[in-house]
Amino acid sequence: MIKIISFKICPFVQRVTALLEAKEVAYEIDYIDLSNKPQWFLDLSPTGQVPVLLTESGEALFESDAIIE
Repeated sequence: MIKIISFKICPFVQRVTALLEAKEVAYEIDYIDLSNKPQWFLDLSPTGQVPVLLTESGEALFESDAIIE
């Protein structure tokens, strides 16, 4: 299943989840604390920003514009 990594009030993740909902793609969301970013998240996101989308194969996509493309 696709996984989205975000924090609770991120407007950029709302763009991604709205598209996934419109396309009826199943996903789950993991929330992180941006003031205390875990190392595993920093290993996935070169910019240290959310959202990050993890594909079913484990590939990390970042930047909401690139994800929705």
